[in-house]
Amino acid sequence: MARRNDGWGDGDKIKIGVCVMEKTVSWSPMEQILERLRAFGEFEIIIFGDKVILEDPIESWSICDCLIAFYSSGYPLEKAEKYAALRRLSLKALCSCKIY
Repeated sequence: MARRNDGWGDGDKIKIGVCVMEKTVSWSPMEQILERLRAFGEFEIIIFGDKVILEDPIESWSICDCLIAFYSSGYPLEKAEKYAALRRLSLKALCSCKIY
């Protein structure tokens, strides 16, 4: 994979934030996704974890270039949306999780 020169990852690996509940991280399909991303060698995976997602203010969350977020029971979707807006990340996938 060719290195991008558009500011992504600040010349280092592209930082992918995984903003999911810990039970989801250990789910087999998620493990496979993360394993495949790591295999490229171009990505740094940052798992936020339950404490960060549920208790910490979004301003203290790790800064990432991309965000993977999956809704599950107890997941603070609005908080994830606010983080994505703060860091100017795409909201398309997050907003589609809402049940109206």
